[in-house]
Amino acid sequence: MNDSQYMTAEMCPNGHHTTNAVEISPELRSRFCPECGSATFSTCGRCGERIRGHYHVPGFLGLSEWSPPNYCHNCGKPFPWTEMRLASAKELADEIEELSSHDREVLKQALSDLGSNGPRTELAATRYAKLRKKVGATASSALDKVVGALATAAVKSTLGI
Repeated sequence: MNDSQYMTAEMCPNGHHTTNAVEISPELRSRFCPECGSATFSTCGRCGERIRGHYHVPGFLGLSEWSPPNYCHNCGKPFPWTEMRLASAKELADEIEELSSHDREVLKQALSDLGSNGPRTELAATRYAKLRKKVGATASSALDKVVGALATAAVKSTLGI
C-alpha cells in the first residue's frame, strides 16, 4: 500500500505560505500571513480543492525545496498570487519607456506564456530574452523577479534567472 500523498499548503493571496504540510505541522497554521497580514487559506477559491503542498513519502526525509503552485491541479485556474504577479509584470511592461507600444504588447503576451508550461513557452522565452536586452537594468531585474516566480525551472535555466 502506498501512503505517499500531497500535503495541504496554507497560503495568502500574495503567495506567502505558513506551511506546506498542514497535516504534519498544524501548529504552523495562521489565520493571517505573518509577512503581509492577509488572510490565509488552504483551498482553491474557485473549486474548493486543497492547495497541493509538500509531497510526503512516509519513512523518507524530503530534502527538495517546495514552491507554491501557480495553478490549481483540479480546475487549472491560476491562484491569486499568479494572477497578481502577471498583472504586476504587465503593468511594469507598460512603464518601460525603452520599449515601443508593439514591444510592450509582445512582452505582455510573452509574460503570460512564460507563466504556463505550454507549446508557446519556448517562443515566449526567446522573445522575453530579446526584449529584456532593450530595457534598463532596473526594469530587467524587476521583470526577472516576476518571471522567476512564474516560470518553470527549465525556463529559468534557459533565461539565466
